[in-house]
Amino acid sequence: MKVGNRLRATGKSFLVTSNYSLCEYNKIIGYFVMTPELYGNNAGVRANTYAALKELDYYSSPKRRFKQNYDAQGIVSIDESRPPFDYCYLVGDRTFNDHRILNKNKLSQIIAYKIFADFAEDKEIIAGLKRNRKNFDLPITLFDEHPRSNVQNYLTFGLSKIYFPRDLTIAICLNKVKMKLINFWLYGDGQSPDSVELLDKFLLNWQSKNETNPNIFKAKLESVTQENDKTFKQVLNNWLSKNKTEIDNCNNADDRQRFIDKIRSEIKSQFKKVQLGETENIRGVWLTQLQKNSIKLEKQFTQDILDYFANLLEPSNPTFALDNTRGWLEALLTKLNEYVRELEEEKEKGMAFVTLENIDKKWQDSCQRFDDIETDKKGFLGIGGKSNKTKNQEFEREANQSIQDIDKLIQRNFDLTLTEESLKIVTNLRQLVINLKTKASNFYNLLQDIESFYKRKGEDLSQIDDDEINGEAIFEPEDNDQYYQVLLPESEKRNLFVEVSNKINETATLPSSLLYFFTAERAIDERELSEIIDDNIEGKFGNKTIDLTESVVNRFMQKYPFSSGEIRLQQIIDEGDFLLPLNLSEPYLINNFAPSKNESPRVEPIIAFKGTDERENKQFQELITQKLGFPSDRVIPLIQSKNEIIIIQEIAAFPLRIINGLQTLKSQYEQQKSSLNGYSLHNDYTKNFLDIIPPPAREMEQLQDLFYTCLGFGKITKNIPVTHKKYKKIKPADSHYTAIVLKTENELTGENYELELSQNWSEALEQISQNKALVEHLEDIKEELIYDIQTQPELWTSYDLKFKSFARKVSQMKESDDNFPEKDLLLGKPANLNSRPKEGILTRIYKQFMTILEEIKTELDQELEFDQNNETNFVDAEIDNSDNYININVEEVDREFYEKWKNITPLELLEMKKEGILSTEEVNKIKKYVLGL
Repeated sequence: MKVGNRLRATGKSFLVTSNYSLCEYNKIIGYFVMTPELYGNNAGVRANTYAALKELDYYSSPKRRFKQNYDAQGIVSIDESRPPFDYCYLVGDRTFNDHRILNKNKLSQIIAYKIFADFAEDKEIIAGLKRNRKNFDLPITLFDEHPRSNVQNYLTFGLSKIYFPRDLTIAICLNKVKMKLINFWLYGDGQSPDSVELLDKFLLNWQSKNETNPNIFKAKLESVTQENDKTFKQVLNNWLSKNKTEIDNCNNADDRQRFIDKIRSEIKSQFKKVQLGETENIRGVWLTQLQKNSIKLEKQFTQDILDYFANLLEPSNPTFALDNTRGWLEALLTKLNEYVRELEEEKEKGMAFVTLENIDKKWQDSCQRFDDIETDKKGFLGIGGKSNKTKNQEFEREANQSIQDIDKLIQRNFDLTLTEESLKIVTNLRQLVINLKTKASNFYNLLQDIESFYKRKGEDLSQIDDDEINGEAIFEPEDNDQYYQVLLPESEKRNLFVEVSNKINETATLPSSLLYFFTAERAIDERELSEIIDDNIEGKFGNKTIDLTESVVNRFMQKYPFSSGEIRLQQIIDEGDFLLPLNLSEPYLINNFAPSKNESPRVEPIIAFKGTDERENKQFQELITQKLGFPSDRVIPLIQSKNEIIIIQEIAAFPLRIINGLQTLKSQYEQQKSSLNGYSLHNDYTKNFLDIIPPPAREMEQLQDLFYTCLGFGKITKNIPVTHKKYKKIKPADSHYTAIVLKTENELTGENYELELSQNWSEALEQISQNKALVEHLEDIKEELIYDIQTQPELWTSYDLKFKSFARKVSQMKESDDNFPEKDLLLGKPANLNSRPKEGILTRIYKQFMTILEEIKTELDQELEFDQNNETNFVDAEIDNSDNYININVEEVDREFYEKWKNITPLELLEMKKEGILSTEEVNKIKKYVLGL
């Protein structure tokens, strides 16, 4: 399992918690970027980077436990003693040979490729990297040999490539396909039909072959408004014809009167069918039908427009193109505007609607003329009056004219209503087309924006970034054109675009027409549409893996013939040097069990490519192994891809202290820490994380000798009553705890005060190392201790018991003890199969005091003139010269004997020897067990 993070800001808390949440994995590999320069490089970033490294180092040390409760009930908690990572890679922004990486994207790319190589790259590379880690398994478990030992479980790596940017070429070509698809949507595939032709073809759906009315909407509305399958005009004409026949059949006054009586009611009946009214009960049936049919026709016309519009935007349509469709909409809108103007003019020119009163008046006038015809008087003496025939003729003429006039009045209402309803239809259709035209324009602009986006992306991709990863991209411009032709052959282009377009509509759960992209309830936006296009184009074309290129090895050898190839390849290998500035001349590193005091970390390089029998390939292999001296066992000519040469170098194991530049981070850390007024830079403010840069070795040894001398002989310990809450874990029976206390003096006031140090000895040492006055105070305490023993040797017994008691306490420490990690450091370790022998600090201190006691003994022996042959060693310490390991054994002495002689002084012992009071054996026993000499 692999995790990664950059060492900055909140990253420090992620370092240790990330792996513990993944503890079910057997091996956890961490990659961490420690380059504040690429992430703002402000004081806070640098300070947090150092804080994160301190936490990482603290928990990477053996015998450190990570404990954390994530809820009040402790249900979700962690208690782990394992290091956070089995393999912890640290990465910087420059290589060991100072090749710098100037942007974080490139660094991220390098790390991502390394992670990819760990588990997803060619199996031969995976095997090589696993072999590297196997070689590192032992070194990363060792400590360095600095007096304050440091874990060495850190690794770093370098990576460079010589590669054909296949992914980039594919990306460029796929982007070009996307751009061409958008262009296909906008302008079609070369076709550009005239918008007027498209309009005429569309209008044929609305016009009948025999239609004479130029206004198709009036004609259509009039034709669908019928009574018993007859239009209004047909019904009215039939009525006129019937009346004319009846008029022609009138032969006398009675016939004429019967017709007049009959036609009066028919006229009213016919007019009521066209009379105005707000409701259907009042409104004539013909006008009601016109209004109802108007609504139906408008829906039909609307659907016709949408259907034709959708059809034009179906990719399979021969005239498909959004640009063509917009031209058709513009032509249709122009035509509808013409119809609107015609109907509005017709409406303005039209007369007022006819009422029943108008009809009655017209009929009354006609009846008056009928009466005049019938009542015409004879001439003088009754001679000269109209004959019946004449009356019939006049009646026929007058009746036909009256019926025709009334017919025109009745038809006027119908025609005016027909005009109004037709105008409503056209006006609403015009608004529909305007809306469609607006939406089509918006979609057109959206597609142009997407096309511009793909153009910019193509330009960016075409500028091959040789700096995207260390190494060199081997690339020829014609590679893009060649691959594009494979993806999208000219003969198949239209069919492929139609197929992809339909697939895109399916993805968006829409019919095949592009119309629905901008007329659906929720119009699609640029981001969503481009994502759908990306997914479908890459799904359709991205899997084409036709190999178009020569191998990178051949291209490299052709580009850099002769000695230039050796020079360039060495440069690329140098660029792939490990990404961390390490001070490999720093002493005390250890990578095996040899007695050397300065061993550089192990460097494990790999160079991998696809080997063939081609001449250029064999020349490349000779260049690597013979001219550049690359170890033959680290060359892997077995990978499958011929598009890359991969160079990976890994290095391990090393402590953090040898990373160059840490001192600058530490300075920022200290400044930030001082400015926080008590707030911690660490999330766990209960712990004092040790510094990762220890004092110099000699200084550290002296400081350890001082501190543990004073601590072991009880010179800086004090029993203090338990009152502070941090000691609440002490059992109630223990009313005191042993504190480490230094008595210091205020330089200004001269007052003495006690400074209590951390109970954790490593932390206490760090506190002392950061305060010169405390170091000087410890030196004074040690000098006083030595002076006391030199002037009063009898005190040694008490000191010896204290020191051995301290040693026994250390040897009995359990893993739960805060100071358990210091156990081996203090007591030392004998040699075994897994480690060198190491002398403990307590043994070293004890030896120092043995030397002092030897000097005192020599002086005493000279005064007492003891027989040297009878003397025995008076210090009970077993020395194994083979490994310089000292095992301190504390013997119990006869308590009665000790109580009897515990107050004797060396001078008193000398006098009693001279006077013969004590034998030589008794004198030696007192020297050893009482005076400690």
